[in-house]
Amino acid sequence: MHLALPVLAAALTLVPSEANTSTHQPVQQDATAEQDGARAERLAAVRAELAELAAQVAERRGRELTAPVPVELLDPEPFRAALRTQLVELHPQGHFEHMRDAYRSFGILPPEFDGDLLDALLDGLVGNVFGLYSPTRGTILVPDEFDHPLYRLNGGDALRREILAHEVQHALQDRAVGLTDFCGRALPSHDARLARGALMEGDAVATAMDWMLSLGGSSLAEFPPGLEKRVTDQIELSTTLSSIDTGALADPAFLAFSYGTGAGLVHDLVLAGGWERVDAAFADPPASTEQVLHRTKYLDERDWPTAIDLELPPVLELAGWSVLASDTLGELTLRELFASALDDETVVRASFGWDGDRYLLLGRGDERALIWSSVWDSASDARAAHSALAQVLGLEADAYWHDDRPASTRRDAGVTWSGRDGKRVALAVGLNVEGDEDTRLEASRFAVDHALAAPLVHDERDTKKGRGDGRVTRQLEDEALAAIEAGRIVVDGRTVFVRDLDLSLTLPTEQWQVEPKTPMAAVRLVLVRGTPSINFNVSLAPGDGLDRRAVMDVTLEFLESTFQDIEVEVAETVDDPRGPAFRLRYSASVQGTRANFHQLGFARGEDYVVLSCTEFSGTDDPAIELEFDALLDSVTFGAEPGSVDSSDEPVPQRTDEDG
Repeated sequence: MHLALPVLAAALTLVPSEANTSTHQPVQQDATAEQDGARAERLAAVRAELAELAAQVAERRGRELTAPVPVELLDPEPFRAALRTQLVELHPQGHFEHMRDAYRSFGILPPEFDGDLLDALLDGLVGNVFGLYSPTRGTILVPDEFDHPLYRLNGGDALRREILAHEVQHALQDRAVGLTDFCGRALPSHDARLARGALMEGDAVATAMDWMLSLGGSSLAEFPPGLEKRVTDQIELSTTLSSIDTGALADPAFLAFSYGTGAGLVHDLVLAGGWERVDAAFADPPASTEQVLHRTKYLDERDWPTAIDLELPPVLELAGWSVLASDTLGELTLRELFASALDDETVVRASFGWDGDRYLLLGRGDERALIWSSVWDSASDARAAHSALAQVLGLEADAYWHDDRPASTRRDAGVTWSGRDGKRVALAVGLNVEGDEDTRLEASRFAVDHALAAPLVHDERDTKKGRGDGRVTRQLEDEALAAIEAGRIVVDGRTVFVRDLDLSLTLPTEQWQVEPKTPMAAVRLVLVRGTPSINFNVSLAPGDGLDRRAVMDVTLEFLESTFQDIEVEVAETVDDPRGPAFRLRYSASVQGTRANFHQLGFARGEDYVVLSCTEFSGTDDPAIELEFDALLDSVTFGAEPGSVDSSDEPVPQRTDEDG
């Protein structure tokens, strides 16, 4: 499909438009015959163009075109019917009705929305879908007449050929892997279908781009980074123009993910290993939208999603509730949920540490309820997600339970309750039971406790996580807390002393907190300012006896190989009163978000103590730069606790249930 959601794997039942053959209307008969003749001429021209173009696309992808790719021209209504059938066939039975009910409970859809979700999606898609490939028929379907503003702006011929190249690649994909199985209803979740759809659509976008570049003697491998933004901008323009023309709205975020983020992923694959690397990805596709959004979690060390074995509690079954559907939101959909009420930076931070989730949509007659269980990479990530969830759903801390588990009563959905325990976050919505308020609260609290305790099932290919108990991550965080408890990290007022580095520093304000979390063995101390999106850490880097210039050069090489779009502002050696040092200031894209970095490295024997400040874009707080400078300036070596002036007020320290 060209410019739409990833819905290619489907069976189509098409009803061609019928000409009026009444013998009582000879004038209309003549007009119909003339129209049919004109359509036949248009179809013949498209078929001839497609035959030439398909051969070129197949050659560039190293594929053999063993048979022609058929094409059909459809009027608007049959084309919409084809698209609807394709969506239905792709998803499990009842998917869109269940999604509507679940998304209303989450707050992704307004509670008053009770229409046909599939029709609403079609209204937004039809005006932005320029082509469709049917795997069951092996045929490309295109509207007989385009009336999209983008089509008129760009000229018909060039855009039509791009559409055909895009759909030809879908035909080649289908012949290679079978698209119906690749992204169909047998997959474990909607999130998994979105992830595979991004690879599939991104490949078609990238292939069409490569074919167009070849006409000028170039290729996608020579195209500079930025394909994702180019495609995303085009999608935003397309959906905006379509909404102006028709009034129908398509969600640009999901379209941008499927086509823009997907194209960015495929471009990275091409740059890493050519089209052979792209073909290999279809044999080992991304397993979650997280792996597509954060490509290092797919291309480097895989971050496999954790499955959650969430079942209906027997007590709710006895109360008449049954499971209507079970599915996974995933990071992309959580971003959409959080974006309804939060700023971009908070959305990215709140969804970034996603590791897995599962929800149950429950039914009892006409009633609907929902239980959701999730797991996050760390307790800090879970805290950020839980805070965002509470803000989006309008939950407030309730003394009835734990202050970190907000609860509220909503007139439209009964009791809504959320809870957090370590790296787990859970939610219960709409569990109406007979009885007083305390009885209803107990039912929701029980459901949340049940969801928080649901067993975790780690992918057997995942070597980073423990087997079901999160023991690897827990061990790291235990070590960080133990460092404080054992006195290796000492907090005295606003002074923090790292004993094994013989280093002291002073926190500039009360907003700064000691974070009991060790991301890697080299990091000795992590401080955060309000949220982990602004942090300061102290690490030990092996210098192997190299001078500071050599260490700085090695650091720069590492940064350039690790980050995307890195821009170095300062890279210099400095004669600091505390010893030989080097200073780096740079910005880079980290997991799709722009961040600014400040680093100062001091030689300590043959190693280097590196002070790093990180600020993700969007904070817009002028005090941060001053506080970073104050932190760097406050660092001293050889100062025992108490030897540096500090405030009498204690430094707020995070307690971590997960540790």
